Amino acid sequence: MSASRRPVHGADNVARFLLGLLRKYPGSGVEPITTADGLGFLVRENGAVNGVVVVGVGVAGSVTDLWFVRNPDKLARWC
Repeated sequence: MSASRRPVHGADNVARFLLGLLRKYPGSGVEPITTADGLGFLVRENGAVNGVVVVGVGVAGSVTDLWFVRNPDKLARWC
């Protein structure tokens, strides 16, 4: 998976970025998980764990941040 060179702001832009990544990597899929920080998604590419996305939620219940973890050492617990 790729990363953006700059932060992506705004719900529409973030949604387009994420959907573009999934289109670019058709062998990828996501599944909801619970992380120590709350809601997250496990990203698999061709069945292998490729990353974890942790969702930051604000007081109004809206998504405020997405943190992508792709370091293999940090992903070991999800494999």
